[in-house]
Amino acid sequence: MQATLEDLGQLKRAFQIEVPLEEIKSTYDAVYQRLRNTRLNGFRPGKFPKGWLDKRFKIVMQQEVEDTVIPRYLNQALHDHELSTATQASIEALEFNRRSPLSAKLLFEVKPDLELPDYTKLKLERRTPEEITKEELDKEIDGLQQSRSRPVAKDNPVVEDGDLVRIDFEGTVDGEKFEDGTNENIVFIIGSDRHPELQPHLLGMRSEETKEVDVTLPEAFEEDAGKTAHYTLILNSVERMELPELDEAFFANWGVNTEEEFREKAKANLQHSREDDIKASYRLTLREQLPALYDDFPLPEAVLVQGETSIDQQLQKEEPELTEADKAKRKEEEIAKLRGDLKLQYLLDSIFRKEQVFVDPRGTTEELYGVAQMFGSNPDEFLNSHIGERMYHRISARREGEAVLDRVTARVFGDPVEEAPVHHHDHNHDHDHDHAH
Repeated sequence: MQATLEDLGQLKRAFQIEVPLEEIKSTYDAVYQRLRNTRLNGFRPGKFPKGWLDKRFKIVMQQEVEDTVIPRYLNQALHDHELSTATQASIEALEFNRRSPLSAKLLFEVKPDLELPDYTKLKLERRTPEEITKEELDKEIDGLQQSRSRPVAKDNPVVEDGDLVRIDFEGTVDGEKFEDGTNENIVFIIGSDRHPELQPHLLGMRSEETKEVDVTLPEAFEEDAGKTAHYTLILNSVERMELPELDEAFFANWGVNTEEEFREKAKANLQHSREDDIKASYRLTLREQLPALYDDFPLPEAVLVQGETSIDQQLQKEEPELTEADKAKRKEEEIAKLRGDLKLQYLLDSIFRKEQVFVDPRGTTEELYGVAQMFGSNPDEFLNSHIGERMYHRISARREGEAVLDRVTARVFGDPVEEAPVHHHDHNHDHDHDHAH
């Protein structure tokens, strides 16, 4: 295979790909043989209308080329030329037949290639996490213990603080139902952040009791906030939440054997959480500062067009009542935000490649498995599904962005950085860009 690169200006590029007959012939033959085994109604096995095989071969082979052949050679060409695509490649010209080489011209846009930032111009104030106090640790352990509590029947089925209730409710404002004002079989614990507007009225109610109350709706009800709602509450059941004993069985859930080990693990987790909070604050600060170190640079035209189309559709769907002037203003604001987001995205991507930041893909897979289990899905099936694949790339992109910002943080503070293993990063790690159309 020979791939000749053409620079079309800005970020636009083209590959002229030539695949010799001896290299592509096995693919031609496989497709042709598959067609020869086709059975057509009204014809004996192996017999076809005149010209049918050649015509059908052209159609099927073109699909094979678009789906399999071109992506394979395109990825190889991108790797050889050290290019990273920002858009899907489109096939401008394609020539082939069973007795000649394959020739294709592919158009695409590349990601901006930016120099590393001047880390000395970035300002971060080093922070250290505060020591965990005994009171904080006790509260954390109490929370972990409550997370393993289980509902048990009450001798006196009256609602008290900390009880698990199951209720139906119907609310109206001025006699009319309102959004989120009606629901059935809702389960929550008194004292949690679920339906705080109803909880005071549930205290003291008995199982299967019905109660009429007036409630001032909180801010969570948005346009109905501040209005007085009339509720009918039905208490279906009430149970007491029983805390587990801090015993060997409880400790086993956390991978420890003793209360002392459990406290140490809980303390380490709290400390780790505080360190993560500090990392997140560094990342936020850097996201604000990094773009200012760069003048405007070209952004992929096709990505901008796609983003503008999406903005138009969202405005039409979510804000149909806006005047044309208001829509134009909102669109201008959204496009400015889009450009800002893309500028930061491509800036981080350049740092990722030039700093050779390594992100272990196993962490992404583990996180996706956790999401699958949370939704009760088979992890392997979820990973191989269309939704799972898209979520994998979103998680991967987020983790890469975080890793880049953590690397920049280390550079700013002059801290040592972890050397990556031999890095076989795919220049087209955005899976959605691997295919030509």
